[in-house]
Amino acid sequence: MNAGDANIMKNVRKSVPIILLAVAIVVATDSLWLAWQGGVFPDFGVESGYYGQFNRVKHVIERMPGVRIVDLWMHKDVSIEDFGFVPDIDGGRTVAVDFSESSPQMAEWNKRRIREFVERQIAASGGMQP
Repeated sequence: MNAGDANIMKNVRKSVPIILLAVAIVVATDSLWLAWQGGVFPDFGVESGYYGQFNRVKHVIERMPGVRIVDLWMHKDVSIEDFGFVPDIDGGRTVAVDFSESSPQMAEWNKRRIREFVERQIAASGGMQP
């Protein structure tokens, strides 16, 4: 082996641990991302990932004056397929506010539109005026 080949081998040996570390970081990061998106972690209340739409709707309802969530449900699968809340309106009346997998509201990100949908569901059940 000549001096040039020896230098190349020396550089390769130095690079292998760095490459392995980089691969390990990528694999770990990807695994954490998939776990986050797949609902493996508990619900931390953030509006992205597995619980994203559920939390977005929950936060909208929690900010509505005179409305308090007394119960909730969700159908977990690869994604949250359906979910709903039972808000108490002004301390005396409960209604069901449900989001289904096929409803356009399930894909809605705009909080004003989500609130309008929730208000319409509450009004339809005789709870409050939109």
